[in-house]
Amino acid sequence: MTPARSRSRSNGLLVLLVVMVLLLVARAGGAGAAPVVDPAGAGAAWIDRLAAASVPLKGFDGTSDDWGITLDAGLALASVGAPATSTARIWDGLVAARDTAVAPGGTDNPGRLARAVLLAVALGEDPRAVGAAPGADLVARLAALRTPSGADAGLLGAADPSYDGVFRHAYGLMALAAA
Repeated sequence: MTPARSRSRSNGLLVLLVVMVLLLVARAGGAGAAPVVDPAGAGAAWIDRLAAASVPLKGFDGTSDDWGITLDAGLALASVGAPATSTARIWDGLVAARDTAVAPGGTDNPGRLARAVLLAVALGEDPRAVGAAPGADLVARLAALRTPSGADAGLLGAADPSYDGVFRHAYGLMALAAA
């Protein structure tokens, strides 16, 4: 695994962790705590400003495109009910660059395919018809990545699962169920 791919996956996990913490803080608001002014809305506004500047969002280095965190950002915006203009930027960018987004280096990535399917479902789009054919059916592409036999039978994706196996597989299962 290249350092860039490792950073990309780390970026995605970091964005997901930040969103989860923001949601927990928003729900906690315990007695005696200072009033919190819509942290989810403030967080969505921050992501929206990033997306207004560039889709896909930039990675940790600030210059390279990172579709992994872009998909995470789209899911975060959809989960807090951000305005359609916010999510549309990311969705439209995904449709326009579908294969670059879900198949970095020309190989379908189960984690990215899963997040693209989940984003489609969250936005009321059809995950089986994303962009022009061939390859528009992201659900079929994701399902085709199932490891047919061996020690990792059933796992989505053929890469060594030591690093991201549970992550990509969990997202894949959620996406297949949602579609």
